[in-house]
Amino acid sequence: MIEVTNKLLKKRIMKHIVLIISLLMFSPIIFGQGVNFEQLTFDEALTKAKIENKLIFMDCYTSWCGPCKRMVKDVFSQEKAGTYFNSKFICVKCDIEKGEGPELAKKFNITVVPTFFIIRPNGSIQHMIVGGGNINDFIAKIEKGSKEKTSLDYLNKLHEKGKMNKQQLLSYRIALLDANERDKSEKIGEELNPLLKDKDKMKKEFWPLMKREVFGSDNFQLVVNNIGTFRKNIGKEQIDSYLYNNYKDAIENTVKSNAKEPVTQLEQIRRELTNSDLEKCDLLMTRLDLYEAAVKGDTEKVISLVSQKDPENDLWPITCALNTINPKATKEQRDRIVALGERFIAHVNDEKTKAYLKKYFQQFQNPTHK
Repeated sequence: MIEVTNKLLKKRIMKHIVLIISLLMFSPIIFGQGVNFEQLTFDEALTKAKIENKLIFMDCYTSWCGPCKRMVKDVFSQEKAGTYFNSKFICVKCDIEKGEGPELAKKFNITVVPTFFIIRPNGSIQHMIVGGGNINDFIAKIEKGSKEKTSLDYLNKLHEKGKMNKQQLLSYRIALLDANERDKSEKIGEELNPLLKDKDKMKKEFWPLMKREVFGSDNFQLVVNNIGTFRKNIGKEQIDSYLYNNYKDAIENTVKSNAKEPVTQLEQIRRELTNSDLEKCDLLMTRLDLYEAAVKGDTEKVISLVSQKDPENDLWPITCALNTINPKATKEQRDRIVALGERFIAHVNDEKTKAYLKKYFQQFQNPTHK
């Protein structure tokens, strides 16, 4: 009796071991892996979606697409993405250049990659997102698209009926921008803007639109003038990053050939930064000093400020500033710039940067250097 019991016990234990091994082999969630993209045709995905009563998440990509690869590496590989997508969707990939990909690309009018679809079991498109992003923003977009009343398809149909309140117009415009339908989004913006007050624009739900505003716009200035409120509603890190990147781009734009009133623009930025507690404000100020000297044609100051830069980390501002003063520099100043370039090259470790600097500083050489 004991021997039989032991044999039965051993059999049960072996069955459990086999079951556990199988689960470990085939379940990406147990391993804490990322999104489980299944090897299914589109029709097979639809059949499985009907059986499991799930939506389909389809990643449309190409083998050469850099942003597509970054989404695989930085988003879909993460455990957080796997936890979210694997339980909620039938996840499939579609290379739009191979297999049934070209046919699906034509059917769904795919013109940009990556493009992501949320598809109902009946094959109709519920939501679309063009382009990637970080994991938190991307999941937030997908979550909106997975809910019927915030999906692009629902909002399209609702707008056709002419029945949209302020919140729905806001959601619709954001969904259109996410789907890369910019012209249509602008038209919705024309309907939405008269309904908005400044207090509306400071709310968290409006930030996906506000963060697209650039230096010089009225809405950018709204952020500057109400930075405390925006930090409270959106988060200090996001607001400071938004302002920093906008100021940096605005400073760099002043040395472009089509820049309008660059000195006036730099003076405005200086005033705003002087009264700001923005993180990394000192980095912006040093860059502003360099570009201001460049647009004012102060060659001596540019050479002095460039000499304090790190060519491996400040290559772009160095070359932009020197390009601006190059036509005005005297022979003596050009000689000093060449000597400065030689010093940079000697202290640079990266071989690509070293090769670029050698080629770049050749333009400042006069015949005596050749």
